[in-house]
Amino acid sequence: MDHTVRQHVEWLEERQQALNTALMATNTRDQANSIETEIRAVRLALEHYRAALDVEKSISAHPTQTRETERNKGMCCVG
Repeated sequence: MDHTVRQHVEWLEERQQALNTALMATNTRDQANSIETEIRAVRLALEHYRAALDVEKSISAHPTQTRETERNKGMCCVG
């Protein structure tokens, strides 16, 4: 998949909203249970992707420093 972390977060946020709307419109407990299960999964995925987005932002804020640190540790061999 060629999506950015931000795109995943946006899609999950939209999915969560759609599921919340579906939950409010459901008429049966079985449907509600199924939707609630998916909502929990979406929330967990959102936590995961938001954490990844935070890491991505912190890395992009200091790219030169990160490369220099990798060179100093012998982890980066391309200058």
